[in-house]
Amino acid sequence: MHRSYVHQSIAVFAIALLSLAGMQSVNAQAVWQQNIEIRVPVERGSAISAFRDALIEEVREQSESEDAQELAIKRRSRDQETQDLSSIESELISEGWGGLSIANTLYISYTFAEGRNGFREQITSVNFLRQQDGEGPDVPVFYMDTENSQFFSNFIRREGVQGGLGGNIAHQQPFRDILLFGRLMRQQDQSIVTAVNGQAVNADEVTLRTKQVVDRIIEISLASR
Repeated sequence: MHRSYVHQSIAVFAIALLSLAGMQSVNAQAVWQQNIEIRVPVERGSAISAFRDALIEEVREQSESEDAQELAIKRRSRDQETQDLSSIESELISEGWGGLSIANTLYISYTFAEGRNGFREQITSVNFLRQQDGEGPDVPVFYMDTENSQFFSNFIRREGVQGGLGGNIAHQQPFRDILLFGRLMRQQDQSIVTAVNGQAVNADEVTLRTKQVVDRIIEISLASR
């Protein structure tokens, strides 16, 4: 898509969001921010499964370094104290679960913003759980605050899946592209929006306004890359 069209689409979308969400412009310039959480299945052999396993391995290695505190790993998002993966894994085993790879559900939180520097999409947290298909409550596996994490930013840019595009095994598709909001929503049939700006979204009762906002962000997310 031509870059000028992308910028025009962003401007139009920003104006629409100001109307929909009741936001105010700053210095007559369209400025907005949206926070959206989605749920994605972690299926065996999928790119999301590869992301889970690679992230676990990378965090294990990083935990030995002097920068380990930056990882901000917790068992649950509401926990006050951070933990290392080994202690979380020990808890899971003591509860009768396997290791960290039992996670079959991923919640990803994004922030989307438009300002003087254009459109920005950022992953602010990843939350892995074990969903039990209605047989019991979800089991928290591990949560990571990624909003200000240079470690995570570098990781998703550097690591990825071989043969991700067109089956070319010589090509590596970085996790940054795999986790792109628009791509997950378009390519993963079971990816669903679970919250918008901190408000839970019922998949069976999605409002027209929410659908318009999400659909437009999907378009801009894909066009901006």
